[in-house]
Amino acid sequence: EENIRLKSLLEIKNNYDSKSIFAKIVSRDSLKPNNFIVDKGSKDGLKVNSSVIYPIKIKTSNGLSTTIYQLIGRVYDVTDENAKVLSILDPDSKISARNLRTNSLGTVLVDDKKKMLYFEVRKDDPLIKKGDAIVTSELSTLSEGLLIGLVESIEDTPSIYRRAYLNVPLDFYKITEVAII
Repeated sequence: EENIRLKSLLEIKNNYDSKSIFAKIVSRDSLKPNNFIVDKGSKDGLKVNSSVIYPIKIKTSNGLSTTIYQLIGRVYDVTDENAKVLSILDPDSKISARNLRTNSLGTVLVDDKKKMLYFEVRKDDPLIKKGDAIVTSELSTLSEGLLIGLVESIEDTPSIYRRAYLNVPLDFYKITEVAII
């Protein structure tokens, strides 16, 4: 299992022209366990706002298996030896995003009450559907096209926005290493 996991991480090198840095999670924030510290820092080339990702295998509609890159978070503090990562599941996280199917731009935020991510988009944009992939947009400080989550449910709000709640297809508590691009 570890061999398969590490091979998936190595595939990232092929897709990001060897700009990726692999790091082990060395500790988690006790108050916000989705946030963590990795064993790489500025001496390894890490910078603030670097994207922290993890490869996951999914089956496509035609039954084939493919690897996609799940956004885990962003580097928000760097020392020579370590870096702190703000998870996308943290209430302080805010990500410029795009619906991959409709190209609608919006923002991914955390609903602290529901403990879920949601994609906030204007109601007059094309309709969002269950199963739509929400990815980082070109307006983000993060790398473009990284999976944030899949639309699970949609709610209208009293404002001019619609909320699409997202399912994140990865258990953040189970990962022990990440790639940083």
